[in-house]
Amino acid sequence: MKKIISMGCMGMLFFIWISGFAEETVMAKNEYRMAWVLTYNENIDSVESIGKVVKEAREANLNALLPIAHRRGRAYYASSFVPVFNPVDAKPPLDTLSEFIKAAHNTSEGKSRIEIHPWIVLFPVWLEQTSPPPGHVILRHPEWSTKKFGEDESASKKKAQKWLDPGVPGVCEYIVDVCKEIVSNYDVDGLNLDYIRYYEGGHGYNPIAIKRFQKRTGRSDTPRPEDKQWQQWQREQITNLVRRIYVETKKIKPHIKISVCTIIWGSPDKPYEQSAFYTRVMQDWPSWFKEGIADINLPMNYRKEDDEQRKADFRTWTGVCREWCGDGLFVNGLGNYLNSIAGSIEQVKAGRENGAHGSCLFRFGVNNNQEKPYDQLLLALKNQVYKSSVSPPEYPSLDKKGTGFIRGFVFKGDFSQGIDGIQLKIKGTDKTVYTDGSGYFAFVNLKPGETVVEIKIDKDKTKSINVPVVSGQILSLDIDLSEPGK
Repeated sequence: MKKIISMGCMGMLFFIWISGFAEETVMAKNEYRMAWVLTYNENIDSVESIGKVVKEAREANLNALLPIAHRRGRAYYASSFVPVFNPVDAKPPLDTLSEFIKAAHNTSEGKSRIEIHPWIVLFPVWLEQTSPPPGHVILRHPEWSTKKFGEDESASKKKAQKWLDPGVPGVCEYIVDVCKEIVSNYDVDGLNLDYIRYYEGGHGYNPIAIKRFQKRTGRSDTPRPEDKQWQQWQREQITNLVRRIYVETKKIKPHIKISVCTIIWGSPDKPYEQSAFYTRVMQDWPSWFKEGIADINLPMNYRKEDDEQRKADFRTWTGVCREWCGDGLFVNGLGNYLNSIAGSIEQVKAGRENGAHGSCLFRFGVNNNQEKPYDQLLLALKNQVYKSSVSPPEYPSLDKKGTGFIRGFVFKGDFSQGIDGIQLKIKGTDKTVYTDGSGYFAFVNLKPGETVVEIKIDKDKTKSINVPVVSGQILSLDIDLSEPGK
């Protein structure tokens, strides 16, 4: 009997060891372990403090950080046209982004490499009662501010919150230039686009935007917020901007990954056209992944784990987001500030169980709702779910996708005067786009070979252009409608 018991115990020990090995193997699968970093809030304002953040992230086996790079119309990098945030009056100002990259990409002495995806807040550019700094975009272009439906001009000017209006062409040019400047000058691994949406509550009524809408539709009235045609036009403005950022930054660095912070308010509705993100803030993010103009979905799935309804919504949204991302990567945004340490750990696990490609903490350095030091969360992550370092999931860069892009402008005689709202289509496909307010357009993920681009000039006239699409390349095609066409 004694021998049988010994063999049974050995068998049990063997089984437990195998189970533990299997669990570790599953957990070692490539995934994103990200964290947003809001530097100024956490007193991260020196080379030493940045190094400390990266060191702590590395020790916790995180593999990507999203440090703030553009927020409230100020740059946390060396910009040529955006005022640089300099709270400690350093001379010269600290290049926060550069220091993060240096520390995170340093693989000496066996250090693991951490990806850097600069966090760019787009449309809200000033939320303070004080005046913006000299050179701020809202001082240079007060005519770019958004306006609420029914709001008079004087009330709009008095508001402390200043949002740029997505329906103003100059606004989109400014945002694209911010993204291009960062990608051109820094060794970044991606870009994270936040507030890539309309200001909720019936905003978007900048006079420039209204005139564009009226010209496009032939209407003369001011549409109400619930007007379906108006909402679709607004969604088009956001989607056009996402597409333009995606193509123009990939043109500079084909390997970078573009992530988008997406809205998932309330409970998921199917079809998704009934969801709040689609009807309230005009963020048609499922279409972005279907088209292929975003690489990583970072939904802000900030829900309390100790609330049964929100706990259920967290898991439901996780599954729905994975489904609506298609071939893109899905990384769950976690509100660790809302949860206990145990709750955050459970949400990481739930994300894995529902097919997420990783998790992103909001945010680094913020205590949980137990008021326990942040380093206890990092330690728990390492001990329970991030037991070994892993690489981010593989995702094909532009030159390895086997497809090509086309981008360019539509104009008539004068290249500087792009034509707004022109329809372009790839013949024989359902790929259709409209030029933005600057006349810009782009097509992505086209099969290599001879392609016909059809440009609808007016109701009865179409111009066709044969274009040789090349795998892994972005072809520039500027179209002058003053030239004869088919």
